[in-house]
Order: sequence, then structure tokens, then C-alpha cells
Amino acid sequence: MPTNTEVPTFYIRSPVENLALPSSGQLVTTAIKELKLHFAREELKVPEPPQDLFETLRSFAERGIKGFDEVYYQPCLQLTENHEFWKGRGVVKPQSFFWRQIEDRYFSPEAAILQEGWYIGDSRVKPMYNNGKQRYGKDDYLEPLMEYLRASDRIRICPWTPHYSRAGVSPKEIEEVILPEFAKMSGAKGNVRNRRFMEFNVRGNIRHPEYGQTDTWEWFGDPVFGGAYRLRGGGSNIGGLGGVGNDAVDHYRGRTSFSPVVEFPSKPR
Repeated sequence: MPTNTEVPTFYIRSPVENLALPSSGQLVTTAIKELKLHFAREELKVPEPPQDLFETLRSFAERGIKGFDEVYYQPCLQLTENHEFWKGRGVVKPQSFFWRQIEDRYFSPEAAILQEGWYIGDSRVKPMYNNGKQRYGKDDYLEPLMEYLRASDRIRICPWTPHYSRAGVSPKEIEEVILPEFAKMSGAKGNVRNRRFMEFNVRGNIRHPEYGQTDTWEWFGDPVFGGAYRLRGGGSNIGGLGGVGNDAVDHYRGRTSFSPVVEFPSKPR
């Protein structure tokens, strides 16, 4: 049973001297190159990142939050089953099940849309399954928070996972308790939410194929079946980057965890 009901010291701010952050120009240049490489036929423009993004990066650094520092721009884009993006070399396309569910209106068409804006992403790779004891690294910034929330009885204890684990939580707990608490403790200025399936797939195909190479699953933020369910998937045993299913919003499983993003919506110039 967890006993640590103290607010995690991991989130106490300690100013960092000479912190090197990327410039706005550097981020825009990198984003333009990335979009041209993967979405060459789309007319896409990249706005400058907001100041809140840089303040969030600084806040994370001052709180020792590592592995949550990948900055990228995501265009507003409606992806279809036959979109040019899926024709790239080595690209893993979402399974036909996903597209059929959208066709049949069981999944919202929004599940295939990228939401425009700048993002800070969690670049840690979900681990291989280890009887519920798998970890996102020994210095996972979410572990102190998970332990604190379980010890405080704000999220339930999963009998199959350690009290510090990202696994063994429900989408309802992720969205209503864990991520709002993380947003408050981390000083994030943007919208902290759970990553969506299409973001997981596209970002994985662009930069992180390893996301789909481990046999654990992640919950995604996409509401389906009227909001009573959420998408989950990504396990190498179900199709990797393209593998997706769904489960009830209050279910929790020892093989399924989550990865947040911080979203900064913006309008192209």
C-alpha cells in the first residue's frame, strides 16, 4: 500500500541558470522542413510558437521534468484512408478496423483529424510488458504524482501494478484527476490532455517508430460511442502504430498506460 501522501517534491520549482531553449525561428524552420518532407502536397503554413510554450519548457526544466520536451507543430489536417501520407516509405497505416468504424459512424470523424497548433510532447517510449511492473524509465516525471494520487485515494489502486505506475488507470481518472493535477503542479501554460490516436500514429511515423515496437498499450484521448469509451492501442502485438481498439472510460488495465501532450492552439499566418 502506498503511504506517500506528501505533495511530490519533484514538482517544487528550482530556477535553472543558463537554460538553453530553442528560438522561435529555429522551431519554425524545423517544423517547415518536417511538413515539407511528410506532407509535400499540402499547402501548409507554420505560425510562430506562442510565448506560453517557452514558459512551459522553462517551468518543466525548473521542476526537473525530463523526457517531456519534444516541441513540434501539427497542422489542421483531415486524414483519410488513402491520404498521401500513408504512401511514405515505412509508414504504418491505421488498421482497416479504424476506418470502417468511422465509415459506420461508431467513431467520430474527428478521430482522423489532426488538431492544429504547437505541441510539447512526451517522447518517452512505452515499455515492454513486465507483469504490470513496466516503467517509462527510472526518472519518469509522472511516477511521484501517480504515487501521491493513489496514496491520497484520488485514483484507485490497481492490484496488478505498483503504486507509482502509469498503467492501471482509467481514461476517466487520466482526464479528470491525473492530468489536471499534473498541469497545476508542473506550471504548464497550455492545454494538458491525453494524446490522441492519430497524433500517436502520425508522430510515431514521422519521428518515433519505436512507439509501436513495444507490446504494451496506451489509452488515447479520443471519445467514441458517445463518449462512454476511449480509443486504446499501439501494442506491437496488435499492429503497432496502426493498432487500435476501444474500451470503456472507467476501465483500467495493467498493460495500458498513457502519454500526455501540452497543446497550444494557434492560427496560421
